[in-house]
Amino acid sequence: MPTAKKISKSKQGAYEKPQTAEAYVKKYGADVVRLWVASQDYPQRHRRERGAHHKVGETYRAIRNALRYQLSNLYDFDPAKPQRGGQ
Repeated sequence: MPTAKKISKSKQGAYEKPQTAEAYVKKYGADVVRLWVASQDYPQRHRRERGAHHKVGETYRAIRNALRYQLSNLYDFDPAKPQRGGQ
């Protein structure tokens, strides 16, 4: 269990204000924040590690780039035309 610490004026810069959701969206983007929220285990306590959003951002970019590549191969696809393979 985390211990609570007293916040005093003499410790300048030691206290960091909690960030709002808008700050995370502005820094990482809405899609990365959505993916991070969806990847959390809800019964457990939510951790906001500094590197967690970066890792989720890399995962999001990998998914996005894979989908972009796959969609780019559909430029000449015609569902009315018979396709090769399978049959």
